Amino acid sequence: MSSTAFFDNRWVGKNGIGRYSHEIGRRINSESIEFITGGIPTKLHTIFPIYRNLDYTKLSYSPGYIPLPRFKRQIITIHDLILLKRSMGSTLQRLYFNLYLKPKIRNGYIKVVTVSESSRRELARWAQISCVDILIVSNGLSEALLRAGKRLVREKRGRSLIYVGNNKPHKNFDLLIDATKYLKHEWRIILVGSDLDKNAIPNKHKVECHSNISDEKLACLYLESDLLVTTSLFEGFCMPVLESTYLGCKVVHLGVLPTVPEIIGDSSFSTDGSTSPEVLAETIMHAHESSFKMSESSRQELAARFNWDKSAQVVKSMLLESISQ
Repeated sequence: MSSTAFFDNRWVGKNGIGRYSHEIGRRINSESIEFITGGIPTKLHTIFPIYRNLDYTKLSYSPGYIPLPRFKRQIITIHDLILLKRSMGSTLQRLYFNLYLKPKIRNGYIKVVTVSESSRRELARWAQISCVDILIVSNGLSEALLRAGKRLVREKRGRSLIYVGNNKPHKNFDLLIDATKYLKHEWRIILVGSDLDKNAIPNKHKVECHSNISDEKLACLYLESDLLVTTSLFEGFCMPVLESTYLGCKVVHLGVLPTVPEIIGDSSFSTDGSTSPEVLAETIMHAHESSFKMSESSRQELAARFNWDKSAQVVKSMLLESISQ
């Protein structure tokens, strides 16, 4: 077998896969692992020019869901199956997953890595393979958030909530907008992400929008927020739940994301599946009035469990072991 492997580093960017690729890739230092750069991995016209310069007898690893053509030994990371949802993925993407990826995964030509136990179970059902054949390499807390966690102060943060995300259909942002109409009193509402319309929120609230901010700025906003609200209906991991909890926020969610208890156990406030804006508003107010605080030992356990250094070491070991076989 070949003594080297390729790491497709073209996924680096601002989104979830981009962060995963960046954090894992920059921690891997081995003469046996070569990095592929340049181009966009989801664009066909950038795949084939790069491919012509690669030795397809080697092992390739992608931190995203698209393998390289013709490589016979491949490992890819599928973070979730959201592109199979009709409201999210295109017909072409669904065909790609079901007619191209699934058979190759079932036949063992492509091995799969994912980011959470719930994603692993879903992938196993979809591909009709055993969970033991899917390795979990989780997301981690950024260095900026870890530094901010060291100056965490356990004090009341007032009526303040933070939403971190975008306005894609599965994020269900309109539900939060509707819920703010039922919130009593004035709230500080912090929106972090693109395409978030703060003008749809009643002007009795103090609303601020942030986008393309640094991890340091994001950490400061978490530290200033009493609670995080996620209205998402589908997530492979849900980084804001991890990040906000580590920095002392309470978490309000709809109770439909299996990743929430997977990450933080029962340390959250749920609408128990209700998507009623009135119920969400009541849950937000209840969470704010609650004196609940995650214990310091549990908070530190989050930093230990979700660690980019550990995750990168798992990927590195996996690649080195695979090329030695």
